Amino acid sequence: MAPATTHPPADASRGSGPLNQEAHSLRQRAEEIHAVAAGMEAMDGAQVQAALEHLRPIITHIAAHGDAEEHIVYPYMQGGCDSEVSVLREDHVHLKELARSIAEWKPGQDRAALHRLLDEFCDISTAHFVVEGEVCMLVVHSRTPTGSEQLLFEAVEIEVFEDAVKHASPQVNERP
Repeated sequence: MAPATTHPPADASRGSGPLNQEAHSLRQRAEEIHAVAAGMEAMDGAQVQAALEHLRPIITHIAAHGDAEEHIVYPYMQGGCDSEVSVLREDHVHLKELARSIAEWKPGQDRAALHRLLDEFCDISTAHFVVEGEVCMLVVHSRTPTGSEQLLFEAVEIEVFEDAVKHASPQVNERP
C-alpha cells in the first residue's frame, strides 16, 4: 500500500485549529522517529532497545489515531475529499501493521530491517498528516460550527487514550 501522496493545492491555507495543530505535531513526532532511525547504525544493542522504548509511545499513538479519526472526524469529510480519505484509510491499516512489526522486533534480529520499518512508518505518517492537515481538515473546517473542532479533537484524543490503555501491558490494567 502506498502512503498518501496527494499534495495540497498551492493556495491551500494551513488551518490553525486543534486538529490541524495535532496533525502538525504528529508530523514532528514522525520526524523524531526518522531521526532516531537514522542514528541507529552507530548504536549498540542496548541503545537500540532504549531508542525503541522511547519511540514506542509515539508509534502507538500515531497508529491508534487512525481508528479514532475514522470514527469521529472522517464523517465530516464525506463528499469533500473522498479520494484522499480512501488513501488515508489505507495508511491507517498499513501504519498499524508497521507498528505491530516494530513492536515484535527483538534484539539480535536484523537491525537494517528495523531501520526500514521505522523509515516506512515515518514516511507514511508524514505524507498522511500533510494530506490530512492541509487538505482534508479544510473540509472539516468548512462543515463544522466555530468552536466544535475542539470537541472533535478531544474526542479523538480520548479514543486514542482508551485504545492505549486497552493495549497496555497487564500491570497498567491491574488495580491493587
